[in-house]
Amino acid sequence: MKKTHYADGHDRYMSEVVFKDKLFNNTNKELLQRFAVYHKKNTSIYHDFKELAFQMISADRAKYSAWVVVNVIRWRRDSKSNNKLFKINNDFIAIYARMFAVEFPQYKDFFVTRKMKPIRSISQEERARINDEENLLN
Repeated sequence: MKKTHYADGHDRYMSEVVFKDKLFNNTNKELLQRFAVYHKKNTSIYHDFKELAFQMISADRAKYSAWVVVNVIRWRRDSKSNNKLFKINNDFIAIYARMFAVEFPQYKDFFVTRKMKPIRSISQEERARINDEENLLN
C-alpha cells in the first residue's frame, strides 16, 4: 500500500486509511479508539512487530502467529527493562495483524485473522479498571 503523507499526521492516516479497510469491518469502534491512543504513544511496538514478521517471512514461513510475535516483543522489552514490566492489551494483537495486512497486502494472509468478537457490555467500574490499566501501559 502506498502510504499517503497527511499533514495532520498519523492519526488521520490510521482513521482514514487503515481503519477504513474491509479487514476492520465490524470491529468494535471503542476498541479501535483505545488502540489508536495506545498506538500513538507506542509506535515502536508496530515497528518491532513488522521487523519480526519480516524475519519470519524471510525464513520462508508462509503463515505465522501474531500472538507469538507480540510475545517475543514482550519478552525482549521485559528483559531490557529495569523492573518496569512491559504491557500490551491482548485485544490489540488482532489489530496489529490487520494493520500489517493493510500496509503489506502481498502478505495479507501471513497472519491468520478471524472475525473479531464484539466487546461485551461492561460495568462502569470495569470500564474504569480497564482505563486505569491502559493508562499504566502508556
